[in-house]
Amino acid sequence: MERSKKEKEDLKRGIEMKRWGKAILILSLIVVWGGGLLPKHAEWRNLQYRLSFRDGRFAFGEQFDDAYGEVGVGPSLDLPEGEYVLTLQTDADAENEVVFGTENDAKIEPERIVIEPDGDTQTVKITLRQAAKALQMHLMYTGGTYLDVYSIHLQSPAYADNRFTLTFFVLLLAAMYGLYEAEKKRIAPADELPMARMRVALLLLAAAAFASIPTMKDSLTYGLDTTFHMARIRNLADALKAGQFPARVGGFSYNGYGAVTSVFYPDFLLTPLALMLLAGASVPYVMHAFTVAVNLLAAYTAYVCARRVLGERMKAACASVFYVLSADRLMSLYTRAAMGEMLAMSFFPIFFLGLWETLRGEKVRWPTLALGATAIFQCHMISTLLCAGMAAGMGLLYLPRVIREKRVGAILKAMAATLLLNLFVLVPMTTFVRQGVSAANTLTDSSYWLIQPAQLFLDAVESDGGQVVAGMNADAIVLGLPLLLGGFLAVYRAATGENMRRALGFGTAGLLLAFACTTASPWRSVNEMLHGLLNYVQMPFRILTMASFFLALCSGDALCTAQTEKKKEARLWAALALCAVCVHPLLSDHALSTRILPYGREDFSSINLDYRLPNMDESTLEDTQIAVSDSVEITDFQKDGTHIVANIATEQAASLTVPLFAFDGYEAKLDGQALDWTQDDRARLTVRLPENARGRLEIRYVGKAIWRAADAVSAATLIGLLFWMKKGEKKACWTH
Repeated sequence: MERSKKEKEDLKRGIEMKRWGKAILILSLIVVWGGGLLPKHAEWRNLQYRLSFRDGRFAFGEQFDDAYGEVGVGPSLDLPEGEYVLTLQTDADAENEVVFGTENDAKIEPERIVIEPDGDTQTVKITLRQAAKALQMHLMYTGGTYLDVYSIHLQSPAYADNRFTLTFFVLLLAAMYGLYEAEKKRIAPADELPMARMRVALLLLAAAAFASIPTMKDSLTYGLDTTFHMARIRNLADALKAGQFPARVGGFSYNGYGAVTSVFYPDFLLTPLALMLLAGASVPYVMHAFTVAVNLLAAYTAYVCARRVLGERMKAACASVFYVLSADRLMSLYTRAAMGEMLAMSFFPIFFLGLWETLRGEKVRWPTLALGATAIFQCHMISTLLCAGMAAGMGLLYLPRVIREKRVGAILKAMAATLLLNLFVLVPMTTFVRQGVSAANTLTDSSYWLIQPAQLFLDAVESDGGQVVAGMNADAIVLGLPLLLGGFLAVYRAATGENMRRALGFGTAGLLLAFACTTASPWRSVNEMLHGLLNYVQMPFRILTMASFFLALCSGDALCTAQTEKKKEARLWAALALCAVCVHPLLSDHALSTRILPYGREDFSSINLDYRLPNMDESTLEDTQIAVSDSVEITDFQKDGTHIVANIATEQAASLTVPLFAFDGYEAKLDGQALDWTQDDRARLTVRLPENARGRLEIRYVGKAIWRAADAVSAATLIGLLFWMKKGEKKACWTH
């Protein structure tokens, strides 16, 4: 068919865009390279500044008695292992000292530095053999008639944030170019022309970029759960470094005693972040990379789902914008720092698409449902429960159709595939539960966290309990004005005779879910009927992100129902502008916050995680030394996360207790021969040494044989499922 003049012009512009794209890529590489690709360092300047002593007394300020001894201490930093550079600018007529100390007795080389006299600037390399908690530098005035301290400067090991920025940027452009080339072969209707596709792609990218404004700085703003997730990534990195894959026990938290967070709070999908950390990126940078990736992922998955469900490119793009820039999603991402939850909600559109097509689609794509459910399970357990509840509700709604069209088999296949895909987490979880590992008692009356109906569209207000709910931020809006206007628009158009049945359906679903989180809902009554089962949700307002997605579908459908593509595109950009204006205050608060952690710094505490063995005593965490019987001689003791090596010798049968919690899966060997181990009365791992034991003792975490079988089953299921989809579908289930 002969193309119109406009279509030919758009095709020509598409070719020109391709050429310009290559030029922009090359220019961007030059800019990023010129901006500093070489490794950087964090710096702590003037840790002690302008101290002066004369004849054993302070020369400036109030006079003290004899000043000999400790005259200064600081700065109490939590630092990761690695090599640091300490620069001292002093002047004295005798030798003095700087002595290091930490709360966790971390091994530091050297433990003390001699300050040379005669006004030289000294540069000394400091090696931390393990992460140091609250590192202190004690300035000791030990002799001479004067000591002037002009500056003390500490520099961190090199970190490689810029090279990761470059890599991330290149991968993003490559992905965009790949999607462009993949769709180019399917040019037919006008809305599929290159320029139309490019404009939609740029709009979605703009929405994701705007949602990522708080990351556009060289520091990380703390949210409520920021340190928790920082510790998760550190634990995951530690486990990978120790050779665990998949990761089960990380050696960062509990002051190095080990945590099983990776099993009870799955973090398999965070593996790229841990690898970035191991490759030299700083923790704050990794957290920012995660945030940007989540926003891009949410934009893409929402668009893919909406394109399949709503049928039109502009409607899908509009729905994606509404979802990415929904106030609740951004509040959860930044204010609550709900890292796992927001990653799960970035996969929620894929889960919903699979559920939609399995229950009522023209083609029953149950593999999409299985993969979507698995992705959510691997991100956040509570989100999995919420999605399961929603799926049950939709199943009941479409039950007659499911039975009539014989879709029960597809649902069972999806459930079985989901179970097998997650077997590599479920089997270790069962093992630890049988050992007695349990979460800290975090269950409270979930109804306490219900919000008032007005809070759905207004600023946060106080609950019945007097607490500011839904994000604990009085300036945070929950659903917000854009989604409200989209719902009203759908109702108005339906009232004027337009076919808004689908939009009204999604709007109703969204409002019902939102209503369920309010004090006006029967949440309390239902929870009592279910004997407190809803308490596992913890905070009902978690449902609001799901509600936001359904309202986004409703808004996109209603807003972009127009006669011409020009009008649709204009409304699309207007939607972006409206969303940007409404969420700008929230994003600005986080972009300008002073509660920050600069790049290259990792001075955050090793937090106590929830999953613990019986008899785990938190006071034990202060004791990081090995405990042995008097008859045991131990030398060259070294601990790296969950890996311990030492030379031991004993003539009598004895025991040796190490600073590791005794989770199932540890292996202890003496010169290659397996040793039995148990746990003491404080859940610490205790190795039994036989008589005349002599040699090199090695303790490491290896897991259990049945876990490796579960790993193999999950991997085989994934490969088989992907092969099935590729063979049975001309197009992938999640692309269009």
